[in-house]
Amino acid sequence: MANKLTGTGIQFQQLSSDPGSPVSGQVYYNTSSNKLKQYDGSSWGDVGSGSGAAPTFTISTSTPSGTPAEGSEWWDPDDTKLYKYIAIRSGEPAGTSLWRSMAATSTDGVTVAAGSFKFKHIYAQSYTSAGYKDSSPWKNVNRTIHATDITTNLGDRLDRAQGYCDGGWDDVGEITYGHGMGNVQGGSHNWTSAYNMRTDAGVGGAANMTHARSDCGVAVDMNNRTGYLGGGGNDTFTKMSYTTNTGVTGTSFAGGSSGGQSTASFSEYKGWFNMAGTARVLVFATDSGSAWSRAYGQNGCQKGLSSKNGYFLSGRDGACGSDSGFDEYDDTSGAYRWNGAKPLNCGEENYSMGQDKGFMMGQYDGLQNNKAFTWVYASRSGVVLGAAGMPKGHDGMSSGWGASRKG
Repeated sequence: MANKLTGTGIQFQQLSSDPGSPVSGQVYYNTSSNKLKQYDGSSWGDVGSGSGAAPTFTISTSTPSGTPAEGSEWWDPDDTKLYKYIAIRSGEPAGTSLWRSMAATSTDGVTVAAGSFKFKHIYAQSYTSAGYKDSSPWKNVNRTIHATDITTNLGDRLDRAQGYCDGGWDDVGEITYGHGMGNVQGGSHNWTSAYNMRTDAGVGGAANMTHARSDCGVAVDMNNRTGYLGGGGNDTFTKMSYTTNTGVTGTSFAGGSSGGQSTASFSEYKGWFNMAGTARVLVFATDSGSAWSRAYGQNGCQKGLSSKNGYFLSGRDGACGSDSGFDEYDDTSGAYRWNGAKPLNCGEENYSMGQDKGFMMGQYDGLQNNKAFTWVYASRSGVVLGAAGMPKGHDGMSSGWGASRKG
């Protein structure tokens, strides 16, 4: 029976094995594998498989055959587990499983439900705020739409300007908070400025930090609407609650470092800090910090890019304005995974996290500037953005902060 169009749709030819003398593009239904198969001109393959295809979803008690698209999912009803297909890449440990379980595991007493973090909130926009060029700090905010890579200057929306600051955000209230704001290019400050990403308006009355800091790192516990501040000239971590639109409250605990230039990345359950070369990992559930053996970002000038894919990235070369590479680390164990080239040499970058790619908006490469790029997590590759994607409203910015929003 040949394929034919019926009143209810296309009825495919049903065969138990591949037919002889096929033509390119021919499709049939294989009754042995219960899958559609297509001839690409040289061989038969399952429809929806291959590097150029979209991710697929399969229910089967045995491992799916062939090479599915990156991100394809497989549900095994026998062991009641969901698996995701992630291709082995250069630099990863030999023998890394292609089909990786999304089942819950336990590390450091914290239950980590892999595969859930990415889809709790779908990030569609980024906001890049503050920063400086030469001795001039900024109050303005830029918004980037992830689907189009278009960046728009929203104007001076902050109540204070600042360079050498960092910030966090609240997924529920959609407020982003900048910490260490002092209306000057540098220096240590305990002021906080806030901005409503939903209404594009500044928010007054944000509570100040318990300690003054300059160029601190901020890790965000999105489940509990909390920001953790470390470094920037103070040897404690400060925990800031982002539960209201009008203020934050802070408490401090030991385990930090007084390092100057600092950076932080985060996963769902942990924050990873480098404070002028002193590395600390912070467990959100226990508010406890401990030493971490790999000091990423070298001196804290190279900032961190978080992801929802089980790892984070940071610069690796140590030189602030000429850093050319990314290091990638597992965001549960802190283990080193991979290194490769950045799209641009840079330091003091303003990063923000997206679903499938991260964004760098403004940086320092010897001069503060508005250069920008995107970083595609799955392919470990970046794209330098043109004028439409770059931050605007000034002639350059570095050492501000980025935040993500559902949109």
